[in-house]
Amino acid sequence: MFRATSLECSGEAVCDTAGGVLKKEASKTVRALLVELPVYAVLVVVYFLLVLHLLGDWLGGLMKTHPIAYAGVALALVIGQALALDGVTSLLLRVLRRRTA
Repeated sequence: MFRATSLECSGEAVCDTAGGVLKKEASKTVRALLVELPVYAVLVVVYFLLVLHLLGDWLGGLMKTHPIAYAGVALALVIGQALALDGVTSLLLRVLRRRTA
């Protein structure tokens, strides 16, 4: 198995001796994760409560009368939630990176 024995580290990057992992990049990733998790949690709860309040009765009726249509609508809601969360957190991380840079 090939393993590099030396790496060039320049600028603000800090390399360790056990494989050249960039510690600064790892700390940025951990910080981004620590920001994203609470944001995701809050947004998921808000989304759930909003859908429950606005669409709960309609979705319940749809589930009883047209289960296949309900499955399609539920899938569309899950995909929409994923796209919205991705957009919001990407925007938030861009703003945070500009402030720390």
